[in-house]
Amino acid sequence: MQAVNQHMPGMEPLFTTGPLQAVNQHMPGMVPLFTTGPLQAVNEHMPGMVPLFTTGPYDLYPLHVCSADAIAKLFVKVCARGNPILQGKSAADLYQLGVAFYNKSLGSVMSLVFMKGAEPVALMFGWDTFHGGVWKGTSGPPEALACHAAIGTAIFASRPHQITAPGLEMFMAFAGVALPHPGQTLLLSMQIMALFSAAAAGYVDSFGFAVHAKTIEQSQSNPGEVGFRNVWRLSYCDIEVADETVQEELCSIYPGAAECSVTNIAFSIDGLSEATAQVQELAEGCRPGVARMLASTHMPFNDHGFQMPMARL
Repeated sequence: MQAVNQHMPGMEPLFTTGPLQAVNQHMPGMVPLFTTGPLQAVNEHMPGMVPLFTTGPYDLYPLHVCSADAIAKLFVKVCARGNPILQGKSAADLYQLGVAFYNKSLGSVMSLVFMKGAEPVALMFGWDTFHGGVWKGTSGPPEALACHAAIGTAIFASRPHQITAPGLEMFMAFAGVALPHPGQTLLLSMQIMALFSAAAAGYVDSFGFAVHAKTIEQSQSNPGEVGFRNVWRLSYCDIEVADETVQEELCSIYPGAAECSVTNIAFSIDGLSEATAQVQELAEGCRPGVARMLASTHMPFNDHGFQMPMARL
């Protein structure tokens, strides 16, 4: 099991610096805030929220309990570690990508964050495939991320069938855990909660792709199965772009291809019954939080992405 993140890993088999101050100062029942760190991550106006799931000192919440700034800073810490597409990119560009991921994921039933006390330590981005890639509907990526954007666009276009309506397929965009926190447990928990929530919301399939050498290997260990799991590979050198510099970057990445898949969500959930005892224990722990996850996605948001408190009659 790989604990580090991978860019847009999808639901393949699982797989900067400074403290973050994250927890809501006014949220009842939460642990005290850290006394150091420049960042306040959790909405201080949100009423107390029960965690979706707890494992050891780690509490799982919908992503939107944290601000875009807090999540983008966490993303910068974890996103480039081992990701061949994002190697060497500046923190400023990665921060902008983190904000774009946050905005795209806001309110999704698959977007999650693990908190350890006052600190966000792990995250998962995901949204409805119908809404396209992370930069669709925006002014576009920074120049340094043009290659990353071209890969995402090409992979979306390579899908064996196009989504013509929302509510059918979820895109599992990214999952990551900051060191030294337990990557296997936190990633598994987020994956399971995302699958359960997507199924409860009526989604049929999950779409994703692996780009890291180890996650590609893990993906290949689960071959396609007609009617349940469709897999394909896209070589970066086959992506055609007008900019010669971007074309050169595409052909310089190693590994030079993404392992892509569309998997039936019910099929994935059914497979949990044959998983390890650890996975089954995590699954049982996650189930009670699914209803709260779905309910939270229907609450209104303010301009900062935080959920607004419900009016009291």
